[in-house]
Amino acid sequence: MNGANDGKGKRKDKKWHVGKGSNFKPVIRGRDGDRLPYIEDSRTGCWICTGKPNQFGYPMINCQPAGRIYYEAVYGVVIPDGFQVHHFLPDCPRRCCNPAHLVIVTTADHAKLERQLRQLRRLIEESGD
Repeated sequence: MNGANDGKGKRKDKKWHVGKGSNFKPVIRGRDGDRLPYIEDSRTGCWICTGKPNQFGYPMINCQPAGRIYYEAVYGVVIPDGFQVHHFLPDCPRRCCNPAHLVIVTTADHAKLERQLRQLRRLIEESGD
C-alpha cells in the first residue's frame, strides 16, 4: 500500500520519525510487529542494540541474535540456516545492529573472517594507532 493514507491525510506506510534535532531515525519492527529498540551513535553510524547481551557480548532479542533480527527486518529477507551475520567494519562493536554494517556469510566463512579481523586488530594495536 505505497502512498496509502488512513483517511486523515497521514500515510500508513511511514517508516521514519523525527529524532533529536534534524536527524531521522528509522522505526524498525520485528516479524511479530514489536518495535526493535536501538540507540544511534552519530559518530560511527552504529545502531547500538539495547537488548540484553549473551555471554559473548552480542545482544539478543527473544533468544535470537539482534543483528540477525534487524537485518531480516530491514531487508525483508529470512537468513537461512547455516548462515551468520558478520560485522564487516573492524571497529564495529558487537552491540551494533545496523544492517548497513552487517553482511551474511556461511559459518565457515564467518570463522575465517573473524580470524582475519583479530589479526587486523592485533596489527593496529601493535602499530600504536
